[in-house]
Amino acid sequence: MSYFNHTFMRTFILTFFVSLFSFFPALSQCTIDPYIQDNYETDAWTLFFREFANDPTHPDYDTPILNSNKIVPYLEKLSAVYNLIDTNIVADSLFNKFNIHSNQAFASNNGFENHIAFGEIYFEISEDIPWVSDFIDTGISGVPELDQLMADYQFTITNVGIVEPPPFYLFTINSSIPYLNHFALLDDFDSIEGISLVMPGYVNSNNYNGISYEIDGEEVQASNIVSTNDGLLFSLHTGDCFFGCPISKGWEVTISEDCTKISIEEMEILGIEHATENTLRIYPNPAEEYLYIETEAISNYEINIISLQGILLKNSTNSTQINISSLPTGIYFIEFISDEGISQIKKFLKK
Repeated sequence: MSYFNHTFMRTFILTFFVSLFSFFPALSQCTIDPYIQDNYETDAWTLFFREFANDPTHPDYDTPILNSNKIVPYLEKLSAVYNLIDTNIVADSLFNKFNIHSNQAFASNNGFENHIAFGEIYFEISEDIPWVSDFIDTGISGVPELDQLMADYQFTITNVGIVEPPPFYLFTINSSIPYLNHFALLDDFDSIEGISLVMPGYVNSNNYNGISYEIDGEEVQASNIVSTNDGLLFSLHTGDCFFGCPISKGWEVTISEDCTKISIEEMEILGIEHATENTLRIYPNPAEEYLYIETEAISNYEINIISLQGILLKNSTNSTQINISSLPTGIYFIEFISDEGISQIKKFLKK
């Protein structure tokens, strides 16, 4: 090949690759900080579980052991904010002062539906079932389907309680598999003859372990991180967290897709939606005969009791108690609709 042709070809190839790389957008700047990897893995899994905890149609809902790559986007988002701690006083406070973490008891900004108790399941077995005593004593029932589930997913019995009447044993089982998707196994346990009232586990909502901090005279009880369409929402919560903590202070973080542009804005904690949602209280839960309702500053509302299948079972207006003694043992929803048309749904257990 002549010198001219060789030089031409080399110039052509170089020009081609320069043009090729200039056509594609810049490579992502999203990375995972080692501190976030070590200290926020559970947060990332919680954020991912939020995608499908209330959506049985989600493709991951029925997958017991999930691909760890699923949490990478959440670790990258958290890392993008954490990387600002040396230059942004608010980012430094979120991680080093308030030590905010995602709350496994919060379904979203508020509320406690579908706690994310990884690998924990509750179910009931009547004391009349012949194999229940062996199951309590040894963890082996003699029922092939149940024993196979317990073995395959490394479950052990961690607690046994008694529910009366009628006499039932309430079992708590936990898996040793990290971040096991327990939602995927609820139907498998429910299909076993003798097992009833299968439901995911519960976790304590009071997860705040930052510096002692008060907002309007009330001590912070809980914190939360929620994924949004364009970033993350960090929040602190005060009040009675048994019934649901209102957001008392929050920061909306916007993160670009390549993690190069980040903005942090303190939320304005106003609006009737927050006020309505946080003024509904139901107790006791579980309940046997009556479900009591407390509201603050709302005088006109409608209450609906709905089955898991979406069937309306009871309806009432402005009630402070509802007789549920005629309902079979099981899980139900109570829907609260204010006169402004704002709806909130809570879950309760009828013993």
